Amino acid sequence: MASSAEEYIQNALDLIDEELNEEALNQLQKAVELEPQSAHAWYCMGCVYNTLDDRKNAIRAFQQCTKFAPDRPEGWYNLGNGLKEMGAYEVAEKCFEIVVQLSPDDADAWINLGFVLDEQGKHQSAIECYDKAIPLAPDDVVAWTNRGNSLASLGDGAEAEKCYLKAIELDENYDIVYLAYGRLLVAAGEFAKGVEVLKEATKRMPQEGWAWYMLAYAMAKTDRPREATVVIERAMMVAEENADLWNNIGEVHHLLGNEVEALRSYQKACKIQPNYVHARLGMARCFLLKGEKENARDACDYYLEHAADEELKAEVANWRKLCE
Repeated sequence: MASSAEEYIQNALDLIDEELNEEALNQLQKAVELEPQSAHAWYCMGCVYNTLDDRKNAIRAFQQCTKFAPDRPEGWYNLGNGLKEMGAYEVAEKCFEIVVQLSPDDADAWINLGFVLDEQGKHQSAIECYDKAIPLAPDDVVAWTNRGNSLASLGDGAEAEKCYLKAIELDENYDIVYLAYGRLLVAAGEFAKGVEVLKEATKRMPQEGWAWYMLAYAMAKTDRPREATVVIERAMMVAEENADLWNNIGEVHHLLGNEVEALRSYQKACKIQPNYVHARLGMARCFLLKGEKENARDACDYYLEHAADEELKAEVANWRKLCE
């Protein structure tokens, strides 16, 4: 029978080794009842909640850990990770900043800080973080891939490509880099080269709808409509409830002249996200091409009321006149 917080913690660690996580939590709860300021107990509790995929309670535990042990980088690191997974990037940024101050040689912390900065559009600052991480972990494919993503976001395609190629050189099995590299090539108009890279992405990630969509788009741009049609059908099979993806699938169908399927894709996007103005724009175009003026007018009116792109709104206003 345990009589101290440390004994309960040790019992919990033994149970964790046996993958008895619920029982471990029970021991850790007893530890913090005896010693509420035990950062070690709170830290272990956060790790167990992470294992149980209970993100909310994990964050709560790591918050307690950082409260009672503010100089312990592991607590801040795990708290930052939990917040990052929740999409709370601004708060996660503060956590990772503390980690790199406490432990400046922690490459993973620099990479995570770069990621949350990227997610906030702070791409140049993110690159600076990756440049801190890479000398510490020169073989880290995540650092190289993320650095490429940041450079691509800033429009530096040549340097981004070098990063992606370095990541592939380091680990040809790091699947996500093929999608990132393929997206870069398509954005640069290198569609034939993009097709080859994106074929690799779809082979490695058959459930990744964006890879299939990008491949179909590249094929359509290289005048391979039959192949593109087959590929975009695969994208539709795995798109699920992603409004952005359905909208882009609609754009590929439009490129291929499949206006019926394009309309269905835009409507699917709007069903998922009713205020999706770009999908409404696609619907308006489809209805006009089908001669359904009333439906086209409604879609145009929605776009004109809710969209912010003044240049496109001027074009849609002309479409609206065709609906009279």
